Amino acid sequence: IIKELLDPDGMTTPVYINTNVIQYNTKQVAKADVPKSYEDLTQPKWKGKLCLEDSDFEWFVGLQSFLGKEKALALFKRIAANQPAVRNGHGLVSDLVAAGECPIAINNYGNQVARAQKKGAPTDFVAINPVVTIVAPVVVSKNAPHPNAGKLYANWITSKEGQEFIVKNGGRIPVRVDVDPDPPKLTKGLKLHVASRMEGKELKEVQALYRQIWQGR
Repeated sequence: IIKELLDPDGMTTPVYINTNVIQYNTKQVAKADVPKSYEDLTQPKWKGKLCLEDSDFEWFVGLQSFLGKEKALALFKRIAANQPAVRNGHGLVSDLVAAGECPIAINNYGNQVARAQKKGAPTDFVAINPVVTIVAPVVVSKNAPHPNAGKLYANWITSKEGQEFIVKNGGRIPVRVDVDPDPPKLTKGLKLHVASRMEGKELKEVQALYRQIWQGR
């Protein structure tokens, strides 16, 4: 398993990841205009042409962690001045970009873009290093009724066979170094920055700030 994805406390085991990328419509965004940074999305020409999922809290906090909170929030506010449409669901956001209703998604999951591409949609993505990465783990409960069965499943889903299965059947991005995603560019050359888990008061505060900036409420 990719060492950066391991839980330092050893409480969970990574199963797959979601990479946070900029998605765009290849017919509506010229090659010369493809954003190379989040700062590019502050340009006035993108006003009314951006969209964003309504609960990308990990990405929101992840950028703050390596840009610095003050700098990141100032960047978000400049992008928000371009009045992005905020929608529910990464699949929906991907569909909107693919259909041309939204030329650029400020953020989406890399595997969502790959799924759309496999269906022939005119879309691609830009990954800005370091890429905010969400780890989806498996956990065997302390009081599980069948703990051994849970452990067997955890061992299988993180094995080479299990990881190849989730790539082929779920379009997921694997966590093993010896299993490539489909397509490989989903992780090739990327520096993964694992998003921290949030809960309780911290999560509520992040949600409120996110909605204040992106939805004005």
